[in-house]
Amino acid sequence: MDHRSLTRVLGIGLALSAVGAGCAIDAEQDESFQSETRNGYGSTGLSCGGFPRVAVDTADGTCLGLVAASGDSQFKPRVLLELPGRPGEFLVTDLNKGWAPGKGRIWYLDGRDPNAVSLRAVLGGLTVPHQLIEGPGGWIYFGEDQRISAFPVDAVGADGTLDENRIEVVLDQLPAMDVHTSEGTTRNSMHPISHFAFDEAGHMFVNIGAFTDHCSDYVGRECHEADISIGESADPHDWGGVIRRYDRTGDHSFSSEYEVVAMGLRNSMGLIFTPSGDMLQVENGRDFEDGGRPFEELNVIPREELYGEAPAKHYGWPYCYDAYETSDEWIGYEGFRCSPDNPDYRPPHLLLPPHGAPLGIAYYRGDLFPELDGQLIVPLHGYRPAGQRVLAFEVGEDGLPLRAESASYLQNPTEGSASVEMPYPVSEHGHFAAPATHLVEAWFKVGGFRPKGAPVAPYVASDGSIWIADDKNAAILRFDRAEGSLPPLQRENLYPAYRRLLDQDDDIRAKYEAVVEQVLRSNQCSGCHDDFALEGDTSRYPELRYLLTLGSWIAPGDPDASALYTKLTPVGEASMPPLDRPWDSQTQGEAAAETVRALIAALPKLSPGLNDGWIGGQCTPGYDSDCPFDGGSCTDGGSCTTACTKARPFCPDRDGMAATFCVDLDPGAGEVGGCVVTCDPEAPQCLDGQRCVPMTRFGRTSPERHVCMNEGALAP
Repeated sequence: MDHRSLTRVLGIGLALSAVGAGCAIDAEQDESFQSETRNGYGSTGLSCGGFPRVAVDTADGTCLGLVAASGDSQFKPRVLLELPGRPGEFLVTDLNKGWAPGKGRIWYLDGRDPNAVSLRAVLGGLTVPHQLIEGPGGWIYFGEDQRISAFPVDAVGADGTLDENRIEVVLDQLPAMDVHTSEGTTRNSMHPISHFAFDEAGHMFVNIGAFTDHCSDYVGRECHEADISIGESADPHDWGGVIRRYDRTGDHSFSSEYEVVAMGLRNSMGLIFTPSGDMLQVENGRDFEDGGRPFEELNVIPREELYGEAPAKHYGWPYCYDAYETSDEWIGYEGFRCSPDNPDYRPPHLLLPPHGAPLGIAYYRGDLFPELDGQLIVPLHGYRPAGQRVLAFEVGEDGLPLRAESASYLQNPTEGSASVEMPYPVSEHGHFAAPATHLVEAWFKVGGFRPKGAPVAPYVASDGSIWIADDKNAAILRFDRAEGSLPPLQRENLYPAYRRLLDQDDDIRAKYEAVVEQVLRSNQCSGCHDDFALEGDTSRYPELRYLLTLGSWIAPGDPDASALYTKLTPVGEASMPPLDRPWDSQTQGEAAAETVRALIAALPKLSPGLNDGWIGGQCTPGYDSDCPFDGGSCTDGGSCTTACTKARPFCPDRDGMAATFCVDLDPGAGEVGGCVVTCDPEAPQCLDGQRCVPMTRFGRTSPERHVCMNEGALAP
């Protein structure tokens, strides 16, 4: 099925009602939603659990329904919690897209009636709120910068309003995201989000994220990174990259004293207890230039270490990555060895897809999907090729995912529709991989049909459906049963169209070159995000191809919808560049942001041409890199081809592209022919300088097809 027929199947547009009455909060916190909001999700004309089904590639017999989508540009939904005893009613944390202090919120979502969804803010003034969970005393707990607070369930009224007077701070003095002094504001922690979990006794286990990406100030020596108020410390109690235990002292109160139960965990954004009382943790690894490494991790913290019955172990950060691999900066450092003979080091139980960025995990306990009973659900939030999926792992009686000798993961295609299967690395020290069921197989951006997804934490609702927030697209979705499956969508390959634009427009090319030299290759950005190039890419504008492949980083003509720009602004507060590589000055940062803004604003919206990047697509003679497929080359006439032979006169086809055909492309080439694109003689779509003509298969007397041929190659 080609892209045009898929358009007919799925249709276009989305009409989603998400309207609710206002609530008693400050006017600046009261956000109403548009009656029609898409956020990149087009309509399929089908239903999923009563909600509009979206065109995301899910497992057979399942679907994703769009519960709510916001027109609020700052809405960044993270964690959902179904109100106890109130099916279909949820609270949702809102991180705020700019991570701005005091701008986070909690929302009430009434999803009981798909035809009358209500979503409204009920609490504001929060700083980076994320975790939301029912805990000791039957209270609801939520975390934000420096503290964790709670309120009783009955503080939420029948209409969803929240009585702020009943909110209590139960834990404070956690490391701050920012530190304010008379000299200004300094970023203290790159990972300030308060994620936490409770054991059966109600003790609280809290993630203290690493203060930087890889402890760069201590390269080659022991990492003594600590809260800025301390400076540095040899005491793990002062470190980031740890999990703390705060003992419960009352109904919903906790000791201010704590114990460190695990170290060397860069950012524990998913914590859950197994049936045997061990803790599972999913790790967001450090950044490498290589987008294929490091892998994310699933770690196991044994019960005896959680309660001080055995010494706490170190899980590797910043010295180690994957399983027993040593980070380049610590090669030769003898103070901590990433090897089996180091009794303080524990490798991961599992490797997870590289840069997948898991932000939550849950065991499936529900009636809707009996085939998933007890399995571990792991969404992948990351923007790189292995992210934007939802995995399910089979587990043993101990609740741990079942490892295998070998396993593979999926990553997005550069073009086309099929995800690419990639093997996990094999270690001489044991098995660290497990096969997974892909509940969501592909969620890359396809213009007009769906945005690039960013699933956060899974929540198994009382009816067995799985609810999840897509924070990058301000949407809340429901995973449910469905009849049949939708055809997989094609990835739109825009690079060739913009390559041609840069070839032809000197002004835009100069703006692009300024972004590359002044921003992407600056000391602040160089080495990050795969060095802004696909592995092995030999194209003329590799950074442009990389950014377009990511889907959401460049929205031509709209800087405010482009992650490359929004991640740089406001300068001094933005997520880029990283904390340990700030701009040399405010002026440099503002100039970099303006350089990026100018390029994106100047880019027109373009569509792919005929078979762009594939056989028959346009290329520049002399640049075979314009034809990025096995055996691809550019003909003198400016179209991509690959060889075929008399012995095997057949050509490959690609989903969503016009069919190809093997012809005698060069009469002097003997046994070797060339692949060209077919055409409809009644409505030919050929490149300029080509004609749609009948040709016979190379080396045969039949069959005959109409194909696009360069006029210079045709006999007079």
